[in-house]
Amino acid sequence: MKGGASMKHDSVYAVVDLETTGTNSKEDKIIQIGCVFVQNGQVIDIYRQDINPRIKLTKQIESLTGLTNEQLASAPYFEDVAAELAQKLSNCVFVAHNIYFDYQFLSQAFVNAGFDPLTLEGVDTVELAQVFLPTLASYRLSDIADFLDYQHDRPHQADSDALVTSELLIYIENKLSTLPICTLEKIVSLSGVLGKETSDYLVMQLEVLKKNYRSLSPDIHVVNGMALYKKPDISALYPEKNVKEFPLGIEEKQKAYGEWLEVRESQSEMMDDVYQFFTEREEENKNFAIEAPTGSGKSFGYLYPMSYLATTDNPVVLSTTSILLEQQLINEAIPLVNQVNSNSLVGTMIKSSRYFIDLNKFNVTLQFPTKQKQFAIHQMSVLIWLLETQTGDLTELNLANLDHPFFRQVKHFGERFVPKNSPFYEEDFWRYLKNRANHSNVLIVNHAFLIKENFREFPWLPSSDYLIIDEAHHLPEIAEKMGREQLDFSKLKFVFHKLTHFEEVRDNWAKIKQDKDWPIKHQLVDQIIVEASQVVDNLESDIVETALLDAKLNLNEEIVLSQEQLEQLPIYVIQDIYRLIRLLTDLNALINQCRDFCLIHWDKWLPSEQLSIQAWLDYQDELETIQSFVTDYIQNDSEQVVKWLYIDKEKYQITLYKSDVGASLIEETTWFERYRKILYTGGTLSTGEHDNFLAKSLGIEYTPMVKFKGTFDYAKQARLYMPTESRQFTNLSTTYYEKYVAQTITEIAKDNSVNVLVLFTSLEMLKNVYHMIQPTLMDRSIETLAQGISGSRERILKRFTKQGGQKVLLGADSYWEGVDLPGDALELIVVVRMPFESPDRPYVKEKLRLYQERGLDGFQHYSLPKAILRLRQGIGRLIRSNEDHGAIVMLDPRIRTAKYAKKIQQALPEGLVLKEQPLKAIMKELSQFIGKSNNR
Repeated sequence: MKGGASMKHDSVYAVVDLETTGTNSKEDKIIQIGCVFVQNGQVIDIYRQDINPRIKLTKQIESLTGLTNEQLASAPYFEDVAAELAQKLSNCVFVAHNIYFDYQFLSQAFVNAGFDPLTLEGVDTVELAQVFLPTLASYRLSDIADFLDYQHDRPHQADSDALVTSELLIYIENKLSTLPICTLEKIVSLSGVLGKETSDYLVMQLEVLKKNYRSLSPDIHVVNGMALYKKPDISALYPEKNVKEFPLGIEEKQKAYGEWLEVRESQSEMMDDVYQFFTEREEENKNFAIEAPTGSGKSFGYLYPMSYLATTDNPVVLSTTSILLEQQLINEAIPLVNQVNSNSLVGTMIKSSRYFIDLNKFNVTLQFPTKQKQFAIHQMSVLIWLLETQTGDLTELNLANLDHPFFRQVKHFGERFVPKNSPFYEEDFWRYLKNRANHSNVLIVNHAFLIKENFREFPWLPSSDYLIIDEAHHLPEIAEKMGREQLDFSKLKFVFHKLTHFEEVRDNWAKIKQDKDWPIKHQLVDQIIVEASQVVDNLESDIVETALLDAKLNLNEEIVLSQEQLEQLPIYVIQDIYRLIRLLTDLNALINQCRDFCLIHWDKWLPSEQLSIQAWLDYQDELETIQSFVTDYIQNDSEQVVKWLYIDKEKYQITLYKSDVGASLIEETTWFERYRKILYTGGTLSTGEHDNFLAKSLGIEYTPMVKFKGTFDYAKQARLYMPTESRQFTNLSTTYYEKYVAQTITEIAKDNSVNVLVLFTSLEMLKNVYHMIQPTLMDRSIETLAQGISGSRERILKRFTKQGGQKVLLGADSYWEGVDLPGDALELIVVVRMPFESPDRPYVKEKLRLYQERGLDGFQHYSLPKAILRLRQGIGRLIRSNEDHGAIVMLDPRIRTAKYAKKIQQALPEGLVLKEQPLKAIMKELSQFIGKSNNR
């Protein structure tokens, strides 16, 4: 089939989407064709046609596309419509979302029908979207439709998908017309890696842009040929000095801001408590905790009093758990406070420099382009992103893998690596962040950043009177995770290989090493690595042999090693370990000498050479971490450090683990002493009778706690059930229990047309149950989503909350908490097991031993309260507002039968009463309760 002449600004674009019986163009068949014709930014025609594939559709394809065998039985065959379609496509530019699929499939269909294959020029909107919409979290059509605010009612219907794709093409075309010429010129120079004739399309758009040149937006300026978004003037960011007195009591707050916001009694009391805690001078009251449930206005409750206290010289440091919560504080909570208290807060999110782009290094990559496709797509997307970002924070590129070679090359290494003579020195994002922080009175970090202050040579955060730790129940767990390290021997070999074969990825490396000024000792690096690699090979085989033959240990199990056992290893193993430590020490010393030399003579190297040297030096960070790990593993005899190893029985690969069970004891950290007062807040800090559990977990003897009641009426809004049948299944084998869980989930989902979240404590059980229920639920047009199977967490949650069709989501780990779902997206939760940590895990076993040594019952003081907190967090996914309603079905009878059952029930939200009855009775009540709630 003939294509037209080269693309022109008035070319007709045929935007095509196909629905098929599968992905193999030679064996599978087209069942629906959608084609939207676009010219000059307008839809001029739409073609839609069902196709009879001559084969029966599977249930999965019927469910996915909404097409049925009955519907297609009366549709024409492809050869019946081929001539008409060929005529319509003639002289058009073929456009598709993932053109490689649709173009090849349609071309093969034409060949099978006796026509010539397609020879049309083609443009891929997936690649265009990746370049020109760099901050999207997903490039699926349904998610793009949301971004475009386009009503996409029939996903996986060819004409509907084609319409979304056409809207995307028009949107990108409009965006292209507003770009600075220098930006599009750079993109065109990199675009040769794009599929089909997408590059030709961009060349044509550049010609159009030059003919219709517009002046630059006032928000954009060009620096050294690179267009950048203008950052806000820092001098205008100073918070306004607060000369008013804090309004104590609800009446005073009514006067202060009641005109703009509702003044709630419990929130007012919380504000007073926060203000009085931070202003009291008694130094012994350093710690204070406030439990404020979801919906209580917690963030506003602690930020409003800080607007009367925090200054740029004495800022409040605010630590929370996630980027999402940090952004909510910056974009929602702080502006709300400023609305009622005259721009009294200026907030800045603080991160490591390595989350930011180094403009100088990025510019060097543009001067020395690579032919690697993903590398070039990242370069192009960053050029667009630089027209939009005020921060230079690479995490704004939601889908970016920051371990990709491109991001390793352009990430920031701190101010000392920014040449003062660089044209980008004044535009440097990291310097801007530091300056902004100096003009802020609210410094926002995540818990991991706060904990790392203990390990920094020079602290990043200032000393202050005020530290607020929000979502404080996560702090012990995050501290424990950060005190947990591992070393995979294969990773060590990988680093060695990269260092000795560096010239394979850097063409100029051989030339750099031959430079007369390059340290002569560098020649020893390769020699040491060869020797160290041999030692690692010996260690790996010797440890496996010792484990199998001498110790008779099982593989694929975590093997705990005491210091005494380590010291009793065969002498040749111990000698090799110390030999490896010595070699790593020598290697790091040599690379450090190279680093010091390079910094002294940094300006002597060409930009491309600087990039290569920096990439080579990057590996030293990993080597220093490895050296520290191995040294600590063999020499640290602290009772707080537990060590274990894991041997993969298939690959005979060894992974060493060590964990500091005292990592969460914050009184021993360097940062704890730098804050006069510390406030801990969260929605679930207490566990019934264990109000001091958080304090104990953090190594603090006692912390006063105030608990505010939530506004939710659980007696009316929620139900909690336990099927009587669950009693008889808990003592059976895991296989039988999994079958019971699968059967129960299936019955509940089939009987209630609402979304269901199923919470597991085992990923293995989750996957087994998924495979049991997915076919059955699919036959009922119920979509099953599962952690580790259905894509990323963000993608799964987006799919789960999408309107249209019932869904069942199986999740573990992070799905117990931090999942904020709108009320109508979740009305049923099934809890498979009480969320206890496995007592057989080395870390948990050691933690319980430490409690025992202190004369305490580890289960009662650690395992049980931790599980209760997790259960409360899981239940908290259900009711997020006064309008929400829903039910929890608990399949673990221990909530009713165990000796500690009353403690669990006492920790449940007030008004949520456990009801035990047969599953059939539960389902009947569920139908009535959910149906009645939905009809309100």
